[in-house]
Amino acid sequence: ARHDWAQLLRASGRPTEAEIEFRRALGEREATLGSRHLDTIQSYSDFADHLRSLGKFDEAEQFYRQAWCGRKAALGKSHRSTLDALHSLALALQAARRREEAEPLLWQAWEDRESTLGASHPDTMDSLNDLAARGGRA
Repeated sequence: ARHDWAQLLRASGRPTEAEIEFRRALGEREATLGSRHLDTIQSYSDFADHLRSLGKFDEAEQFYRQAWCGRKAALGKSHRSTLDALHSLALALQAARRREEAEPLLWQAWEDRESTLGASHPDTMDSLNDLAARGGRA
């Protein structure tokens, strides 16, 4: 319930309150469910999205990385949620102007999406567009 409340606060344009509630929700989920539970992993991802929207890229990167690693362990490397988490991590690094770290992950996200979802899937095309926008060698 607290996680949903944080999402509502975020959607209502109350970012400071949302951040507080996201932190509380994440702490509760880690304490009760553990860091490997999919609900906790979803909290990492949603909180990272919020932090990124606030320009807190370094902290967002940490939570995106936890979401990606958690989803990879729980769902496998080729699961769509894992692929989305990798793509989000790459975009966070790019937004933080850490392009040397972002580029290999952008390529990996595109390649993994292409092999798993197909070349014409919208997610694959999003990855390709992100590579093209940053001047990748696509």
